[in-house]
Amino acid sequence: MTSTVQASTTEGSQTQPKLSLSAQKKLDPYVTVKNNHYVLGENAKRVVSEEYNVAKQVIAQTNVTVENSGSVISKDINLRGRHLIGWGC
Repeated sequence: MTSTVQASTTEGSQTQPKLSLSAQKKLDPYVTVKNNHYVLGENAKRVVSEEYNVAKQVIAQTNVTVENSGSVISKDINLRGRHLIGWGC
């Protein structure tokens, strides 16, 4: 069973970093699913060098949410054109 995961905008007292819509669209093609975790490819640095570290943080927090909730990310999902859960929009 696959469930939808929505990352919380706050984790403890920290506010989750957010990416601009423009950066999200540029990064979507570089996000894959491996071992039930979202993975941001190294080539994404060339596309959004300034927001790359923020994207890595958002993905890490989203992966924690997926893991803690026991959810399963479908490997068949086409991420292109869709916004990664937890991007912060």
